[in-house]
Amino acid sequence: MKKISSKFLKIILFLIFTLIWSIFVYLIKGEWLYFIPLVVSDILFFETISWQFWKKKKKKEKKSKKGELRNWIEAILFAVVAATILRTFLIEAYTIPTSSMEKSMLIGDFLFVSKTSYGPRVPITPIAFPLVHHTLPFSKNKKSYSEAIKLPYHRMKGFGKVERNDCVVFNWPAEKLGRPVDKKENYVKRCVGVPGDKIEIVNGIT
Repeated sequence: MKKISSKFLKIILFLIFTLIWSIFVYLIKGEWLYFIPLVVSDILFFETISWQFWKKKKKKEKKSKKGELRNWIEAILFAVVAATILRTFLIEAYTIPTSSMEKSMLIGDFLFVSKTSYGPRVPITPIAFPLVHHTLPFSKNKKSYSEAIKLPYHRMKGFGKVERNDCVVFNWPAEKLGRPVDKKENYVKRCVGVPGDKIEIVNGIT
């Protein structure tokens, strides 16, 4: 009876937390924070992922019923899910593909980009091989994604807006390979104008 009451109390508290959290996210317009209750629900109820797998067990503890293989699988699954969420909604690493930024960045340089600055974009092709862009590892042209499900373009609310002289990462719109927007090549450029600006190039100088 106590176990049932305890579980019922957890459910009630979780529902209250979810409601309050949803209102908070709505008020700050931070849609990218809606996934937090999913993580909390897994910790409290489902336990599909061992969220504390990194903790060392004491020698005197009895051996876990789960085998070592299952523990490794859970650890890898946790790492992939966490990295995917991080890469999709918070921060992602990119490399400089062209020489157009060579006065500031060189070809091959790595940079970390905050996706919360201008707002993360909801994946248009959610069914994809994790942690890669548009091509499967060790292949030259095999797609890493499926177009069975294609979501409409939507960018969540960010903490700021693009300002002049910001370095921005975007998907090259003129790509001719017919990929979805989120799978087009990534380019890094500096913003020289915002909506409403008039840009002139005189003798090669902007």
